[in-house]
Amino acid sequence: MATELHVKSGDAWRKVSELSVKDGDVWRTIKEAYVKDGDVWRQFYSAAFQFSITIASHTANYNLATALSGLGWDGIDKVEGTVTINSGIAVYSTSTSVYGFRTGTLPVGSVVTLDNNGHIYGKGGAAGSQGASGSAGGTGLRADSAITIDNAGGAISGGGGGAGGGGFGGACTADKFPPSRHGGGGGGGAGYSGGAGGSGLSSACGTSGSGNPGTSSGGGAGGAGVVGSGGYGGNGGTGGGLGAVGGAGATGSHGSGGAGGAAGYAVSGNSNISWTATGTRNGPIT
Repeated sequence: MATELHVKSGDAWRKVSELSVKDGDVWRTIKEAYVKDGDVWRQFYSAAFQFSITIASHTANYNLATALSGLGWDGIDKVEGTVTINSGIAVYSTSTSVYGFRTGTLPVGSVVTLDNNGHIYGKGGAAGSQGASGSAGGTGLRADSAITIDNAGGAISGGGGGAGGGGFGGACTADKFPPSRHGGGGGGGAGYSGGAGGSGLSSACGTSGSGNPGTSSGGGAGGAGVVGSGGYGGNGGTGGGLGAVGGAGATGSHGSGGAGGAAGYAVSGNSNISWTATGTRNGPIT
């Protein structure tokens, strides 16, 4: 579809920045113009907001509609252009309730392309402490509006689910208020912004280990449970890898470990996406 109109002035073709028509005594700006070609009306001019964006540094919580508003888009006109994520660049979320990359709401008829050569990450899910379940990982990319994506040179990953904490190990004395053998904290889910590890707990029996946070390459290891004569706390589970479910905490001598958190979606809003190349996608797609 043509989006620019040129007129010849002398020997030079000059771009028309604005097209208007006179309505009575008033000149009115034309947003779109068509010509009939046989039985088909074909658009030859559009006043859509044109853009070309390159993301060349690591960027958190990217929203295209917000970025376009910052470039002068009025929020009403159609938009046409390309977002390029450079090789080696992470576009990531810092919360499981926010997306690494989101189109935002764009006008129907907009023409938008994402050329991803980097890595779009959802946030890793937080792990549970003793006996508690881990949290789900976040979504990498959300398409609220129509977009074409070339992911041949890149990756899109949901955050890993946080792991469950290890099970309770029971009391280590027969006193009225006995100290406990605690389970270890689970490991955080994978993500460029990895999920937090679950906390360890202390008593006179000892201190259980805290889980490690997730990283961009994998889920964190779980912490060790307290072991003593007559009982043991379970070890925390391992956090889920990119787009994977978190591990369950091990059962202690007196309690079950927590469940692992669900895998984060690589992509949501897939019905709005035309894939030129799917490339690497870690996690469910919906």
